[in-house]
Amino acid sequence: MNQLKKIATFSLVAAAVMASAVLAGTVMRANLTGAGKGKVVWKVRDSGSQFQAELEGESERLPRNLALVVTIGNNPSIAVVTNNFGTFRFSQRFNTSTRPTINAGDTVTVANLRGAVIQTGTMVQQ
Repeated sequence: MNQLKKIATFSLVAAAVMASAVLAGTVMRANLTGAGKGKVVWKVRDSGSQFQAELEGESERLPRNLALVVTIGNNPSIAVVTNNFGTFRFSQRFNTSTRPTINAGDTVTVANLRGAVIQTGTMVQQ
């Protein structure tokens, strides 16, 4: 009977560890350097057939009312405009498997509409 209890206890512990690993997900961050300062954060919390991911970015100390393009790796660019304080923020949520593919080591660039790079960073897993 003790052997059965040990097996059951081990199975429960293993299941709990696996469940916490699945729920913990992935977090990556790029600190943006250049003009001003900023960051981009990518969070993934998939669980089985449920998909949940969030992409957030922000930057400050930039020229006011400036149209910019944020590019992460080979993904489609995100258009942003700084406000009257020289700040931009964006947030995108994804609840399906159709979403950007963002990996550690991907380069993040913030450029003006002429293509001049204002800020850059690299995605790093947290």
